[in-house]
Amino acid sequence: MRKTIIILLSIFSFCSFLTACNKDSAAPEAGTDVPQGVTEEQEALTNESLSGNSALTVTFYTLPSPPAYKIIENRELVQKIWTAVERAQKTPIDQAQPAGGWELYLHFSNGTQVSLLGSELQIDDQRYTVDSSLKTQLLALYEQSESPEQEVSQ
Repeated sequence: MRKTIIILLSIFSFCSFLTACNKDSAAPEAGTDVPQGVTEEQEALTNESLSGNSALTVTFYTLPSPPAYKIIENRELVQKIWTAVERAQKTPIDQAQPAGGWELYLHFSNGTQVSLLGSELQIDDQRYTVDSSLKTQLLALYEQSESPEQEVSQ
């Protein structure tokens, strides 16, 4: 189990690095409010629902100390977590800028990956700024879960 978690975290970090390095940095058209490097398609996704609302479970990791996680299988709670991310007011950010790490990382069973660092939210390959209250809301849902908390071992 430890090796699996370490491998997953390594893969996520590597993918985040590759994603940050491969983004197009073309300037937007004059007169738009879209940050540099954000495509029209990415902007259109901002206010749409997350795809695949069929997640049955979420593995929810928290940092900083000690790194811990819960595998949440309560369908209602998974839906609340999904909805919190989905309904957060998202503003697209420059995808060409390197991505940071994460304080919260969620891996939904439908394959969607969500990370949050401060006010920067990443959903799969798309990054946004969000209100800091999202972190508080997600942590409250994490605490609400009766799933056992497990420490991520090194």
